[in-house]
Amino acid sequence: MSSRPARRDFLDEWSLFLRRAPLFHDLEMEDLREIARHLQPLSLPKGATIYREGEPADALYIIQSGRVKAVTPDDDGQEKIINFLGRGETFGETALVTDTPRSVTVKVDLTAQFLVLYKKDFEEFLQKNPKASAYLHRVISKRLIIDPKKSIHPVFNPEVIGFLMELEGGEQTAFLANLALSLKGQTRRRILLIELGAQGAHLTRGLGLNPVVTTASMLRSEDLANPKILEKMSVMHPVSGLEILVLPEDIFAGPFMKALPHFMTTLHDTYDYVLLNATRAANRQQVLAECDSFFYARKGEGGDFQKWSDGLPDVSRAFEAVLGATAASSPTKFFVPWSP
Repeated sequence: MSSRPARRDFLDEWSLFLRRAPLFHDLEMEDLREIARHLQPLSLPKGATIYREGEPADALYIIQSGRVKAVTPDDDGQEKIINFLGRGETFGETALVTDTPRSVTVKVDLTAQFLVLYKKDFEEFLQKNPKASAYLHRVISKRLIIDPKKSIHPVFNPEVIGFLMELEGGEQTAFLANLALSLKGQTRRRILLIELGAQGAHLTRGLGLNPVVTTASMLRSEDLANPKILEKMSVMHPVSGLEILVLPEDIFAGPFMKALPHFMTTLHDTYDYVLLNATRAANRQQVLAECDSFFYARKGEGGDFQKWSDGLPDVSRAFEAVLGATAASSPTKFFVPWSP
Protein backbone atom coordinates (compact mmCIF):
# COMPACT_ATOMS: atom_id res chain seq x y z
CA MET A 1 0.00 0.00 0.00
CA SER A 2 1.50 3.36 -0.96
CA SER A 3 1.68 6.22 1.49
CA ARG A 4 1.53 9.96 1.24
CA PRO A 5 3.96 12.30 2.99
CA ALA A 6 2.89 13.51 6.43
CA ARG A 7 1.22 16.91 6.62
CA ARG A 8 3.72 19.69 7.29
CA ASP A 9 1.92 20.86 10.45
CA PHE A 10 2.39 17.42 12.02
CA LEU A 11 6.01 16.91 10.96
CA ASP A 12 7.69 18.42 14.04
CA GLU A 13 5.16 16.85 16.43
CA TRP A 14 5.63 13.39 14.96
CA SER A 15 9.43 13.74 14.86
CA LEU A 16 9.54 14.55 18.58
CA PHE A 17 7.14 11.71 19.32
CA LEU A 18 9.40 9.27 17.45
CA ARG A 19 12.31 10.33 19.63
CA ARG A 20 10.40 9.15 22.71
CA ALA A 21 9.87 5.70 21.16
CA PRO A 22 12.54 3.18 22.31
CA LEU A 23 13.12 1.92 18.76
CA PHE A 24 13.98 5.38 17.35
CA HIS A 25 15.36 7.06 20.48
CA ASP A 26 19.01 7.34 19.38
CA LEU A 27 18.45 8.37 15.77
CA GLU A 28 19.46 11.84 14.60
CA MET A 29 16.67 14.42 14.35
CA GLU A 30 17.08 14.67 10.58
CA ASP A 31 16.50 10.90 10.35
CA LEU A 32 13.42 11.19 12.53
CA ARG A 33 12.04 13.97 10.34
CA GLU A 34 12.64 11.85 7.25
CA ILE A 35 10.68 8.97 8.79
CA ALA A 36 7.94 11.34 9.96
CA ARG A 37 7.39 12.56 6.39
CA HIS A 38 6.10 9.13 5.43
CA LEU A 39 3.98 8.29 8.47
CA GLN A 40 0.26 7.72 8.06
CA PRO A 41 -2.25 8.14 10.93
CA LEU A 42 -4.58 5.26 11.71
CA SER A 43 -7.38 4.89 14.28
CA LEU A 44 -8.88 1.51 15.22
CA PRO A 45 -11.60 0.54 17.70
CA LYS A 46 -11.21 -1.85 20.61
CA GLY A 47 -11.29 -5.47 19.43
CA ALA A 48 -9.94 -4.81 15.92
CA THR A 49 -7.26 -7.15 14.57
CA ILE A 50 -4.27 -5.27 13.15
CA TYR A 51 -2.59 -8.33 11.64
CA ARG A 52 -2.59 -12.09 12.13
CA GLU A 53 0.19 -14.57 12.79
CA GLY A 54 1.58 -15.92 9.52
CA GLU A 55 0.58 -12.92 7.39
CA PRO A 56 3.26 -11.13 5.33
CA ALA A 57 4.70 -7.98 6.91
CA ASP A 58 3.64 -4.77 5.20
CA ALA A 59 4.16 -2.06 7.88
CA LEU A 60 5.41 -1.15 11.32
CA TYR A 61 3.23 0.67 13.86
CA ILE A 62 3.90 3.29 16.53
CA ILE A 63 1.21 3.62 19.22
CA GLN A 64 0.14 7.22 19.83
CA SER A 65 -2.62 6.34 22.28
CA GLY A 66 -4.47 3.26 23.46
CA ARG A 67 -3.11 -0.25 23.90
CA VAL A 68 -2.64 -3.44 21.87
CA LYS A 69 -2.06 -7.06 22.84
CA ALA A 70 0.11 -9.61 21.07
CA VAL A 71 -1.38 -13.12 21.14
CA THR A 72 -0.56 -16.59 19.86
CA PRO A 73 -2.34 -19.98 20.14
CA ASP A 74 -1.40 -22.21 23.10
CA ASP A 75 -1.14 -26.02 22.97
CA ASP A 76 -4.94 -26.30 23.14
CA GLY A 77 -5.52 -23.75 20.39
CA GLN A 78 -6.69 -21.10 22.85
CA GLU A 79 -5.53 -17.50 22.64
CA LYS A 80 -2.46 -16.89 24.81
CA ILE A 81 -1.41 -13.30 25.54
CA ILE A 82 2.29 -12.67 24.94
CA ASN A 83 2.40 -9.03 26.02
CA PHE A 84 0.66 -5.67 26.05
CA LEU A 85 2.02 -2.55 24.33
CA GLY A 86 1.08 1.07 25.00
CA ARG A 87 1.83 4.67 24.08
CA GLY A 88 5.24 5.18 22.42
CA GLU A 89 5.84 1.47 21.77
CA THR A 90 6.40 0.06 18.30
CA PHE A 91 5.51 -3.31 16.82
CA GLY A 92 5.69 -5.05 13.47
CA GLU A 93 9.25 -3.94 12.72
CA THR A 94 10.91 -7.32 13.33
CA ALA A 95 9.09 -9.12 10.53
CA LEU A 96 9.59 -6.08 8.33
CA VAL A 97 13.39 -6.09 8.75
CA THR A 98 13.80 -9.87 8.56
CA ASP A 99 11.29 -10.22 5.69
CA THR A 100 9.50 -13.04 7.51
CA PRO A 101 5.78 -13.62 8.23
CA ARG A 102 4.20 -12.13 11.34
CA SER A 103 5.16 -14.21 14.41
CA VAL A 104 2.10 -13.19 16.48
CA THR A 105 -1.40 -11.80 16.08
CA VAL A 106 -1.87 -8.22 17.29
CA LYS A 107 -5.26 -6.90 18.41
CA VAL A 108 -6.47 -3.54 19.71
CA ASP A 109 -7.06 -3.95 23.45
CA LEU A 110 -8.04 -0.31 24.05
CA THR A 111 -9.27 2.03 21.29
CA ALA A 112 -6.02 3.24 19.74
CA GLN A 113 -4.38 5.69 17.37
CA PHE A 114 -1.25 4.76 15.44
CA LEU A 115 1.40 6.20 13.18
CA VAL A 116 2.06 3.68 10.41
CA LEU A 117 5.22 3.36 8.32
CA TYR A 118 4.64 1.13 5.31
CA LYS A 119 7.21 -1.32 3.99
CA LYS A 120 8.05 0.54 0.79
CA ASP A 121 8.84 3.78 2.65
CA PHE A 122 10.74 1.99 5.43
CA GLU A 123 12.97 0.13 2.96
CA GLU A 124 13.59 3.35 1.02
CA PHE A 125 14.63 5.09 4.25
CA LEU A 126 17.05 2.26 5.17
CA GLN A 127 18.68 2.37 1.72
CA LYS A 128 19.21 6.14 1.86
CA ASN A 129 20.43 6.17 5.48
CA PRO A 130 22.99 3.37 6.05
CA LYS A 131 24.00 4.63 9.52
CA ALA A 132 20.39 4.63 10.74
CA SER A 133 19.85 1.27 9.03
CA ALA A 134 22.77 -0.30 10.93
CA TYR A 135 21.46 1.09 14.22
CA LEU A 136 17.91 -0.23 13.69
CA HIS A 137 19.19 -3.65 12.67
CA ARG A 138 21.28 -3.85 15.88
CA VAL A 139 18.29 -2.92 18.08
CA ILE A 140 15.97 -5.43 16.43
CA SER A 141 18.61 -8.18 16.44
CA LYS A 142 18.97 -7.83 20.22
CA ARG A 143 15.22 -8.28 20.60
CA LEU A 144 15.30 -11.42 18.47
CA ILE A 145 18.06 -12.91 20.64
CA ILE A 146 15.89 -12.42 23.74
CA ASP A 147 12.78 -14.07 22.24
CA PRO A 148 11.48 -13.90 18.66
CA LYS A 149 7.90 -13.73 19.98
CA LYS A 150 8.74 -11.00 22.50
CA SER A 151 10.36 -8.21 20.53
CA ILE A 152 9.30 -5.90 23.38
CA HIS A 153 9.34 -6.87 27.06
CA PRO A 154 5.89 -7.42 28.60
CA VAL A 155 4.79 -5.12 31.39
CA PHE A 156 2.13 -5.27 34.10
CA ASN A 157 -1.26 -4.88 32.47
CA PRO A 158 -3.34 -2.07 34.02
CA GLU A 159 -7.06 -2.73 34.03
CA VAL A 160 -10.18 -0.58 33.95
CA ILE A 161 -13.13 -2.55 35.38
CA GLY A 162 -16.62 -1.32 34.53
CA PHE A 163 -19.55 -2.00 36.89
CA LEU A 164 -23.27 -2.10 36.24
CA MET A 165 -25.27 -2.74 39.43
CA GLU A 166 -28.91 -3.52 40.09
CA LEU A 167 -28.57 -2.36 43.70
CA GLU A 168 -29.86 0.54 45.75
CA GLY A 169 -27.61 3.59 45.91
CA GLY A 170 -26.35 2.84 49.43
CA GLU A 171 -25.63 -0.76 48.54
CA GLN A 172 -23.75 0.28 45.43
CA THR A 173 -21.60 2.58 47.54
CA ALA A 174 -20.93 -0.11 50.16
CA PHE A 175 -20.15 -2.79 47.57
CA LEU A 176 -17.71 -0.70 45.53
CA ALA A 177 -16.04 0.94 48.55
CA ASN A 178 -15.38 -2.41 50.21
CA LEU A 179 -14.19 -3.94 46.95
CA ALA A 180 -11.84 -1.04 46.21
CA LEU A 181 -10.41 -0.98 49.74
CA SER A 182 -9.92 -4.76 49.73
CA LEU A 183 -8.21 -4.61 46.33
CA LYS A 184 -5.94 -1.84 47.57
CA GLY A 185 -5.06 -3.78 50.71
CA GLN A 186 -4.32 -7.02 48.87
CA THR A 187 -2.37 -5.68 45.90
CA ARG A 188 -0.79 -2.50 47.31
CA ARG A 189 -1.03 -1.08 43.81
CA ARG A 190 -2.36 2.30 42.73
CA ILE A 191 -6.16 2.10 42.54
CA LEU A 192 -8.78 4.64 41.48
CA LEU A 193 -12.51 4.41 42.16
CA ILE A 194 -14.70 6.47 39.80
CA GLU A 195 -18.24 7.38 40.89
CA LEU A 196 -20.81 9.74 39.37
CA GLY A 197 -22.80 12.63 40.78
CA ALA A 198 -24.28 12.81 44.27
CA GLN A 199 -23.57 9.15 44.95
CA GLY A 200 -19.86 9.76 44.43
CA ALA A 201 -19.92 12.78 46.71
CA HIS A 202 -21.72 10.71 49.37
CA LEU A 203 -19.08 7.98 49.14
CA THR A 204 -16.23 10.47 49.41
CA ARG A 205 -17.71 12.20 52.45
CA GLY A 206 -18.44 8.82 54.04
CA LEU A 207 -14.68 8.17 53.99
CA GLY A 208 -14.05 11.53 55.68
CA LEU A 209 -12.92 13.36 52.53
CA ASN A 210 -14.10 16.44 50.66
CA PRO A 211 -14.94 15.62 47.03
CA VAL A 212 -13.53 17.78 44.25
CA VAL A 213 -16.40 19.38 42.37
CA THR A 214 -15.79 18.56 38.69
CA THR A 215 -17.91 19.90 35.85
CA ALA A 216 -18.21 18.82 32.23
CA SER A 217 -16.91 22.20 31.07
CA MET A 218 -13.75 21.73 33.15
CA LEU A 219 -13.08 18.39 31.51
CA ARG A 220 -13.62 19.74 28.00
CA SER A 221 -11.07 22.48 28.63
CA GLU A 222 -8.41 20.14 30.02
CA ASP A 223 -5.93 17.98 28.16
CA LEU A 224 -7.22 14.47 28.84
CA ALA A 225 -3.95 12.94 27.67
CA ASN A 226 -2.18 14.59 30.63
CA PRO A 227 -2.19 12.45 33.82
CA LYS A 228 -1.98 15.62 35.94
CA ILE A 229 -5.68 16.23 35.25
CA LEU A 230 -6.42 13.25 37.49
CA GLU A 231 -4.33 14.72 40.31
CA LYS A 232 -6.42 17.89 40.13
CA MET A 233 -9.75 16.07 40.25
CA SER A 234 -9.21 13.07 42.53
CA VAL A 235 -8.82 12.82 46.31
CA MET A 236 -6.83 10.21 48.27
CA HIS A 237 -7.91 8.38 51.39
CA PRO A 238 -5.03 9.06 53.82
CA VAL A 239 -5.10 5.66 55.54
CA SER A 240 -5.59 3.20 52.67
CA GLY A 241 -4.17 5.24 49.77
CA LEU A 242 -7.29 4.59 47.68
CA GLU A 243 -7.97 7.42 45.23
CA ILE A 244 -11.50 8.56 44.37
CA LEU A 245 -12.68 10.56 41.38
CA VAL A 246 -16.20 11.98 41.28
CA LEU A 247 -17.47 12.89 37.80
CA PRO A 248 -20.71 14.69 36.86
CA GLU A 249 -23.62 12.30 36.34
CA ASP A 250 -24.15 13.64 32.80
CA ILE A 251 -20.47 13.43 31.80
CA PHE A 252 -21.03 10.55 29.36
CA ALA A 253 -23.90 12.26 27.56
CA GLY A 254 -22.08 15.11 25.79
CA PRO A 255 -18.91 16.04 23.90
CA PHE A 256 -16.78 14.20 26.47
CA MET A 257 -17.69 10.93 24.74
CA LYS A 258 -15.41 11.82 21.82
CA ALA A 259 -12.52 12.04 24.27
CA LEU A 260 -13.41 8.80 26.11
CA PRO A 261 -10.67 6.67 24.44
CA HIS A 262 -8.05 9.30 25.36
CA PHE A 263 -9.37 9.40 28.93
CA MET A 264 -9.18 5.60 29.16
CA THR A 265 -5.58 5.70 27.91
CA THR A 266 -4.72 8.23 30.64
CA LEU A 267 -6.31 5.96 33.25
CA HIS A 268 -4.23 3.01 32.04
CA ASP A 269 -1.06 5.10 32.04
CA THR A 270 -1.66 6.35 35.60
CA TYR A 271 -3.29 3.56 37.61
CA ASP A 272 -2.93 -0.21 38.04
CA TYR A 273 -6.65 -0.78 38.60
CA VAL A 274 -9.62 1.51 37.97
CA LEU A 275 -13.14 0.66 39.23
CA LEU A 276 -15.70 2.63 37.23
CA ASN A 277 -19.35 2.60 38.28
CA ALA A 278 -21.28 3.12 35.03
CA THR A 279 -24.70 2.31 36.52
CA ARG A 280 -26.00 5.88 36.27
CA ALA A 281 -24.08 6.80 33.13
CA ALA A 282 -25.68 7.68 29.81
CA ASN A 283 -24.33 5.62 26.90
CA ARG A 284 -23.54 2.84 29.37
CA GLN A 285 -22.92 0.24 26.69
CA GLN A 286 -20.33 2.42 24.98
CA VAL A 287 -18.61 3.24 28.27
CA LEU A 288 -18.51 -0.42 29.34
CA ALA A 289 -17.20 -1.47 25.91
CA GLU A 290 -14.12 0.70 26.50
CA CYS A 291 -13.41 -1.05 29.82
CA ASP A 292 -11.12 -4.07 30.04
CA SER A 293 -13.63 -6.16 31.96
CA PHE A 294 -17.24 -5.90 33.08
CA PHE A 295 -18.94 -6.86 36.34
CA TYR A 296 -22.71 -7.04 36.64
CA ALA A 297 -23.74 -6.98 40.32
CA ARG A 298 -27.24 -7.84 41.53
CA LYS A 299 -29.19 -9.45 44.39
CA GLY A 300 -31.41 -12.49 43.95
CA GLU A 301 -32.42 -14.19 40.73
CA GLY A 302 -32.91 -12.72 37.25
CA GLY A 303 -31.20 -9.63 35.95
CA ASP A 304 -30.02 -8.57 32.50
CA PHE A 305 -26.45 -9.91 32.58
CA GLN A 306 -26.77 -11.62 29.20
CA LYS A 307 -28.19 -8.49 27.58
CA TRP A 308 -25.27 -6.32 28.67
CA SER A 309 -22.49 -8.84 28.19
CA ASP A 310 -23.61 -9.74 24.65
CA GLY A 311 -23.01 -6.16 23.56
CA LEU A 312 -19.35 -6.12 24.64
CA PRO A 313 -16.37 -6.63 22.28
CA ASP A 314 -14.86 -9.35 24.51
CA VAL A 315 -17.57 -11.39 26.28
CA SER A 316 -14.93 -13.57 27.98
CA ARG A 317 -14.19 -10.63 30.28
CA ALA A 318 -17.77 -10.34 31.54
CA PHE A 319 -18.58 -11.53 35.06
CA GLU A 320 -21.65 -11.66 37.29
CA ALA A 321 -21.60 -10.96 41.04
CA VAL A 322 -24.66 -12.15 42.98
CA LEU A 323 -24.96 -10.61 46.45
CA GLY A 324 -26.50 -12.49 49.33
CA ALA A 325 -26.13 -15.97 47.82
CA THR A 326 -24.13 -18.85 49.30
CA ALA A 327 -23.50 -21.11 46.30
CA ALA A 328 -19.99 -21.85 45.11
CA SER A 329 -18.43 -19.57 42.50
CA SER A 330 -18.02 -20.41 38.81
CA PRO A 331 -15.58 -18.99 36.23
CA THR A 332 -17.97 -16.15 35.36
CA LYS A 333 -20.30 -15.95 38.35
CA PHE A 334 -19.30 -14.95 41.87
CA PHE A 335 -21.50 -15.26 44.96
CA VAL A 336 -20.88 -12.59 47.59
CA PRO A 337 -22.04 -12.89 51.23
CA TRP A 338 -24.29 -9.91 51.93
CA SER A 339 -26.58 -8.76 54.72
CA PRO A 340 -28.41 -5.54 55.66
